[in-house]
Amino acid sequence: MKKYTYGNDAIEVTFEERKCCHAAHCFKELPNVFDGDLEPPIQPENASIEEIIRVIELCPSSALTYHCLKDSSSNETPPQHNEALIFKKGPLMLRGDFELQGEGPMTRIALCRCGESKNKPFCDASHRKIGFNAPALEEFDEVSDFPNTGKIKLTPIENGPIAFSGNLTFHSTDKKVQYCREKGALCRCGASDIKPFCDGKHRSINFKTQ
Repeated sequence: MKKYTYGNDAIEVTFEERKCCHAAHCFKELPNVFDGDLEPPIQPENASIEEIIRVIELCPSSALTYHCLKDSSSNETPPQHNEALIFKKGPLMLRGDFELQGEGPMTRIALCRCGESKNKPFCDASHRKIGFNAPALEEFDEVSDFPNTGKIKLTPIENGPIAFSGNLTFHSTDKKVQYCREKGALCRCGASDIKPFCDGKHRSINFKTQ
């Protein structure tokens, strides 16, 4: 998969294709900067540094990242709290202080849940093609005192789930369902009956991560 960096004397913008979940915030918010029909397809000189940073940080997958050349204090830092947003028809969107094995530190990740992504563990929007739908569990954990801070380690298991260790809070998109976990395993085969967590179904369906 391709990785490109474009910039000017103030900011460098990097796009990594295999991490893209096609949320399209970049095209919608700053079409004069992000446009695949342009050459080059990213033109940072067409907007302010502040606007570019704002839009890149809307990207849920870290396909887009930036590096400020003149003011390092403006570079992205992990948010204070680690959270996972569960899209019942789509991926698991992570924001926080994450260490993904084989990738290094990341603050924004879109993890495949349907099992069909060609860029595992990252979402590539294959869920749309197959009509993936995974209603959230009707459970609620009290989160008021849960310390969802600190680094979280993510370890993809071959032909299985993604193990995580660290304090992580899970939300449904309507904010009505919440889970708090210090460790666990995230389903990525699409077959678990307790999504977003693994229940071992990947074995019975012969799930492959490659």
